[in-house]
Amino acid sequence: MNLKDEIRGEAFNRLQSIFLAAPIGIGFLVERVFIEVNPKFLEITGYSKEEILGNSSLLLYSSKEEYDIVGEEKYRQIRENGSGSVETKWRKKDGTIIDILLSSTPIDPNDHGKGVTFTALDITDRKLAENKVREKDIQFRKLSANVPDLIYQFTRSPDGKYTVPIASAGIINIFGCSPEDVTDDFGPIAKVIHPDDAARVTQDIEYSAKHLTFFTCEFRVQIPGKPVQWILSNSTPERLPDGSVTWYGFNVNITNSKKSGEQLFKLSRAVEQSSNAIIITDITGTIEYANPAASELTGYANEELTGCNTRVLKSGEHTPEYYSYLWNTISSGKIWVGELRNRRKDGELYWQATTISPIINDRGEVVNYLAINKDVTLEKRMAAELNEAKERAEESDRLKSAFLANMSHEIRTPMNGILGFSNLLKEPGLTGDQQQEYIQIIEKSGARMLNIINDITEIAKIESGLMNINSTRTNINEQIDYVYNLFIAEAEAKRILFLCKKPLFVKDTVINTDREKLLGILSNLVKNAIKFTSKGTIELGFTKGEEYLEFFVKDTGSGVPANRQKAIFERFVQADILNIKASQGAGLGLSISKAYVEMLGGKIWVESVEGKGSTFFFTLPLDKDKKSKGLSKNLKIDNNMEESIDKLKILIAEDDETSELLLELGVRKICKEMLKTRSGIEAVNICRANPDIDLVFMDIQMPGINGYEATRQIRTFNKDVVIIAQTAYGLSGDREKSIEAGCNDYISKPICISDLLTIIKKNLSHSK
Repeated sequence: MNLKDEIRGEAFNRLQSIFLAAPIGIGFLVERVFIEVNPKFLEITGYSKEEILGNSSLLLYSSKEEYDIVGEEKYRQIRENGSGSVETKWRKKDGTIIDILLSSTPIDPNDHGKGVTFTALDITDRKLAENKVREKDIQFRKLSANVPDLIYQFTRSPDGKYTVPIASAGIINIFGCSPEDVTDDFGPIAKVIHPDDAARVTQDIEYSAKHLTFFTCEFRVQIPGKPVQWILSNSTPERLPDGSVTWYGFNVNITNSKKSGEQLFKLSRAVEQSSNAIIITDITGTIEYANPAASELTGYANEELTGCNTRVLKSGEHTPEYYSYLWNTISSGKIWVGELRNRRKDGELYWQATTISPIINDRGEVVNYLAINKDVTLEKRMAAELNEAKERAEESDRLKSAFLANMSHEIRTPMNGILGFSNLLKEPGLTGDQQQEYIQIIEKSGARMLNIINDITEIAKIESGLMNINSTRTNINEQIDYVYNLFIAEAEAKRILFLCKKPLFVKDTVINTDREKLLGILSNLVKNAIKFTSKGTIELGFTKGEEYLEFFVKDTGSGVPANRQKAIFERFVQADILNIKASQGAGLGLSISKAYVEMLGGKIWVESVEGKGSTFFFTLPLDKDKKSKGLSKNLKIDNNMEESIDKLKILIAEDDETSELLLELGVRKICKEMLKTRSGIEAVNICRANPDIDLVFMDIQMPGINGYEATRQIRTFNKDVVIIAQTAYGLSGDREKSIEAGCNDYISKPICISDLLTIIKKNLSHSK
């Protein structure tokens, strides 16, 4: 044997040794039939050499389909790349399914028919690990899918690139993008961070990356089409072996908290800026170390804490079982997380959120405890305040809804009279008396609805302290008679005896008071009495005292429980009581009545026995000596007023067709030429083109520019034309705003033609 043969033999021997001792399966296949395999291959598959050699590799596959797929892919790779690698599953002799990484190389690259050399690596354990990771990822995504906030892993690579490898579904709520959008690109997040905050956010990230400090940052986010949102981001950094830094944390939308007010802002800032107190003890609880924040939290100097047992901080408000559970947890090597109510040196109690971790030595023994404490006293107080505010808001919303429902009923009642009798007027064959009767009912219903609207407006005035009192000389007997006649039919319909009791005197029944509010009080009380009385008697009347008139409405109805006799007079509350049990309280009008009585200088109360009936009392001061505006009278149209006004050139600037027609018909007898427009801009142009216009009716609310602005522009070139403002608002201050804008006078809708003609005559006489 020559040297070449000897070397060749040694190489063959080494290859054979490698083949036999290799930790992976190795073998040879010709046309996918096993020619040779090594021991590791037999170990992996569980077959003997005799069972394998000469058999097709189909033996190891669960199906012919899988066998064909692997073959096609493997030989495709061999043709294209010179070798092939495929992950597949084999079935061992005992039926166990294993994961295999199968790599193949042709023995002769130019002739694949000579067979291939293959390696088989059992990757079952790796696959199991990958599946576990995948399952954990799926679990994380499922858990975080319903969390509106963002849970994330944020990474800064050594070259400064930002990515978000993990993000919960809440990212769409925070940044308006999906988790997939930011896996390899921070751009979708960066572009929605407010420009004024972007530099500061980057600065805080870089500082945290450099010093590995806890990252906390508040910043604004501007998602297109949505309002600016405030975001709080908190996360803990970790430096990885490759030099990159990754943070694990969460983002929370704190926009509402930002808007909660200065007090909440101060409380929030106080919580954010508080430092954690760190204490290290031995296994008996004796303090070995306390940082300055611990001294500040407990009130003890550092020297006083060191060497002292933590029992000194106990408040005595936790049970022995509570502390026993704490010690059992940490002494067994587990972490305890909870809250403790402790006592400072000065005796003051405080709450702290505490995490106690055992410190374990190399032998697995607990040698110390590390306690991280955060003062959460303010947080608990803040949570209680927020919860209380939330409950108050919910209660207010609920009661206001009941209030609106009741108002809807009150408004629909006169509307029923207006619309019902308007339809009856259309019926043929009505006599003149019938028509007049229906018209009077419509007028009364309209007036009633206007009064209701005024009542609602006045409730708002009560809330703001702007309600006005219009005192006139008012005959009390006449008002009692009016209310009695108004409700007698309704009482008789329920077969209730309705009595009116008045003192015999007449002279002293005329007092200075607000007649409309008095009628409102009496009407509300009588209406409630009829509503809550199913049988028996209702009495309406008053008595005279030295300084007050005392009114009463007595019924034999269901009565009011003693614990609700004050609540029924409170705004919004009584509507809620009615919803609970109708027979337990009066109507919404009681709150209005209470406000009226108090504004008129009296007081209101109820005496009631549940199940037997109630008597509502209220007083009004006699006030006989004060000057008044004279006895209340209804306005009458001066039929000669139209004849006393010269024919005028009039402009009606009104965008409502019905209101425009009412004005046109109301002033047609004093009009020689009528101009009309429904736009503020056109009103200005018409006045500029017609300087001879005598009178302008200016609606305040019009498209384009409103009536105030139109009047200001007209006054720049015409100081003399009479301009009368008109509005459907009818709120206090509207007249002053109209005069300030340049109008001569003001009238609120609904417009009474006689009142309008009086205003026209007054202002035309002043302008001449």
